[in-house]
Amino acid sequence: MKMDRNGMYPQHPCRRCGAMLNADGYHASELYAGVGCYTGLCDACKNAPMTVVWTYRDGAVRLEYPPGGPSGRRNRQHYTAYPDCTQCKGEGYRWGSNVTGWPMRHYCEPCLRRWSGDPGRAWYERMRIRTLPDLVQARWTRALVAYRKAHRLPMGARIPDDAAAAMHAPMLAQYQRIQARLDRIARARGIIDDDGHLT
Repeated sequence: MKMDRNGMYPQHPCRRCGAMLNADGYHASELYAGVGCYTGLCDACKNAPMTVVWTYRDGAVRLEYPPGGPSGRRNRQHYTAYPDCTQCKGEGYRWGSNVTGWPMRHYCEPCLRRWSGDPGRAWYERMRIRTLPDLVQARWTRALVAYRKAHRLPMGARIPDDAAAAMHAPMLAQYQRIQARLDRIARARGIIDDDGHLT
């Protein structure tokens, strides 16, 4: 979907309710492609009350709220909460302000620490975000160094695109195999579901 020269997307249905965006011609903001503005939601769905979008195995819930920032923003906000949290009372956030003094929601830190501190989630996120990429990056670096030595290229010299692509393809395939294995282990342990979502 392409925007026009004025930064507007063509009319299309709301991704939640199916109503045509800006159907009456008076809700152009529904189609504006600005950063933080376009969500694919009509105004009614954008401003809908809080909904529970996910329930985790330890009782935590992922909540979706109407936009809480400046009026120009349209993206609904997500917070993770524990119903028994004494800080946020199960809402996932506390009111505060930004650097300009504008009222805004702040994530409930006790809920986030409790959620991310789950051993299974912590292991999976560490492997997925840090360990696996670091492993692949180290192997990629070794492959580049070996190529330069074999072809007597000085450090910093550009490697031909075809040679880089030939090295990159098997590296990417290996990364995908390791990621798939990691997901199988996490799925077997009940850390992620069949769709790859953390549980």
